[in-house]
Amino acid sequence: MGIFMGPAEPLARSLIEKAARDGKVTEASLVELAEKLFTEADKDKSGKLDEQELAEAINALFPSPQFGRPPGGERPPGRPEREQRKEERR
Repeated sequence: MGIFMGPAEPLARSLIEKAARDGKVTEASLVELAEKLFTEADKDKSGKLDEQELAEAINALFPSPQFGRPPGGERPPGRPEREQRKEERR
């Protein structure tokens, strides 16, 4: 994809992953995904989404970034501990 200029590319990628067949989203699959997302987000079953419910629905479309240490808590290879870096600077 092109240069990232806003939320469109990650949103499109997420929709393709969730609703597409053969890399294309049909109207029917997009509507189906939207209805499912709305139903899951409408916690109080009011038929309306408040700001919090809508935010949670939007967050469901975007995977959370995976920052921090990998599982097991070990540092990736080639990344010295902070103290080792300080020693290297001396």
